[in-house]
Amino acid sequence: RRLVYVALVLSIGVSFAWGTIGIGISPSSFVPITGIIALMLAVGYMFVVWDRIPFASANLTTALAGVRDNLGLVGIAFFFQFLALVFSIYYSFTFVGLHDAMFNNDDGMELSRNAKIAIYSLLVISYYWTYQVFMHIVNVTVAGTIGSWWFDEPSALWPTFTQATYYNFGSICYGGLLVGFVQLLRQITEGLRPNRDESALMCLY
Repeated sequence: RRLVYVALVLSIGVSFAWGTIGIGISPSSFVPITGIIALMLAVGYMFVVWDRIPFASANLTTALAGVRDNLGLVGIAFFFQFLALVFSIYYSFTFVGLHDAMFNNDDGMELSRNAKIAIYSLLVISYYWTYQVFMHIVNVTVAGTIGSWWFDEPSALWPTFTQATYYNFGSICYGGLLVGFVQLLRQITEGLRPNRDESALMCLY
């Protein structure tokens, strides 16, 4: 619990220092403005979540206990972080090379504006999709492992990892393409959510 309190107060202190130093160094630039905005957001967020800190700290304590008993989760998380980094570097070179090829008309590559937009869109979707697949493999592995730990069963780390990367890999790929889009739609329509639980529109949430 103290860690959560310290993190909140530290974020406010950093935002305040950011704005103050910005005013001292360059008062006419955008730096102090962004510091003040960050400070306002941090203070507002603190007031919103302050009462929820005990519940969050209990969840954090439980999660840390589960990870401590299954340290292999840390290795898997770092492994997929490394894969994501390697893929990001590879993707950056691919994107730049394809961009240069299209705009320099290499190898007679003459494309219309709509075709270029379609290619860029597919590149963005492919990057997002791959990143989501990496993330959901880790999520499925963590969920299965912590689930077995919670019910005091033998560690299911490697069986769950095998299921995520082999038996259920297709489902994870399919979900990775759709879940992010559905979450975005839910965030957009959150303000339209009915206030009464008995409303028929609640089935959409």
